[in-house]
Amino acid sequence: MNRLCYIDCLRVFACFLVVTIHCNYIPTMECNKIYTQLLNVIGSPSSELFLAISGCLLIPVKISQGEFYRKRFSKLIVPLLFWSLFALFLYYYIGRISMKDIPFHLLALPYKSTIIGPFWFMYAIIGMYLIAPVISPFLLLNEKKGVEFLLSLWGISLILPYFNFIYEDYYSLTGSYTSPLYMFSGYMGYMLLGYYLRKYPSKLTSHKYGLLYLFGIYMATLIPICVIGFYCPQYRSLVMDNLQLFSAIQVYVIFSAFQMFFTTENSVTKWAKKITRYTFGVYLIHVFVIEYIYAYIWRI
Repeated sequence: MNRLCYIDCLRVFACFLVVTIHCNYIPTMECNKIYTQLLNVIGSPSSELFLAISGCLLIPVKISQGEFYRKRFSKLIVPLLFWSLFALFLYYYIGRISMKDIPFHLLALPYKSTIIGPFWFMYAIIGMYLIAPVISPFLLLNEKKGVEFLLSLWGISLILPYFNFIYEDYYSLTGSYTSPLYMFSGYMGYMLLGYYLRKYPSKLTSHKYGLLYLFGIYMATLIPICVIGFYCPQYRSLVMDNLQLFSAIQVYVIFSAFQMFFTTENSVTKWAKKITRYTFGVYLIHVFVIEYIYAYIWRI
C-alpha cells in the first residue's frame, strides 16, 4: 500500500490535539474556566480523528481474521497493560488510591480503564479492531451508496441527542438499547467516515476555493460549541462530546483539508513521517507528563 502523506500529517496533528485537550488537568478555580474551555474547543476532535485514520488505513480488512487480530493486538495490548499497571502502582505509591482499590482496578482492566481517563480510547479502538473484519465483506461488496446509507443512519444517531435541548434526557449520548438506530451509532461511524473519505474524497478537495469553504464550515461549528460551552454548561456535553454531530463535521473538515493540502511529499510530510512513529508513545505517556508539570507548577 502506498504511503499516504496526508495521513502522517493528520496523525501528528491529532496527537497534538490529544495533548492539548488533556492539558486541562488543572485545579478547578474561577480563573481557569476560560482556559479549560478554550483547550476543550481547540483540542476537539482528537480521538475521533485517530478513529477516522484507522478506518482509512485498516478497512476493509483483506487478510484473514486471525492474522489481522495478531497484527493489531500485538502492538496494542502489551503497551496498554504495561502503562495501566504502571499508573496503578504509581498512584498507589503517591497515595491517590489505597490498597483496597487495587483489586477493583485490576478486575476492570480487561474491559475498561478506571484509572487513566484518556485510555478509554484504547478500549474503543480494541472494539473497532474486533468488528473491522466483520464489516469488511459489506464494504467489499457495496459501492458508494451502500456506505453512504450507513453513514446517514449514523448521522441521524448523532443528531438525536440535540432533542435534549427541548425535552430533557430525551436521548442519551451513549445511545439507547431500544432505539432502532442503536447498532448504527457509536465510534464505528468515524472509522467508516475515514474509509469513505479515502475512497471518495470530498468534492471540496478539488475545488478552487475548497480550503476556504472547509475553513468556513469548521468555524461555523465553533460558534454553537463556544456559545453553549461557555453560557449553557448544563448542555456542554451535547456539543463537546465525542459522539455528536459537530465532532463528526469537524472530522470531515479536518480530514478533507489535510487530503487537499498534503497531497505530495514535501519537507512537512517528510518531517511528519519521522514524527508519526512516536505518536502512540506520546498518547500513552502524555497524561503522566502533564500531571507532573501541573503538580510542579501549582506547588510553586
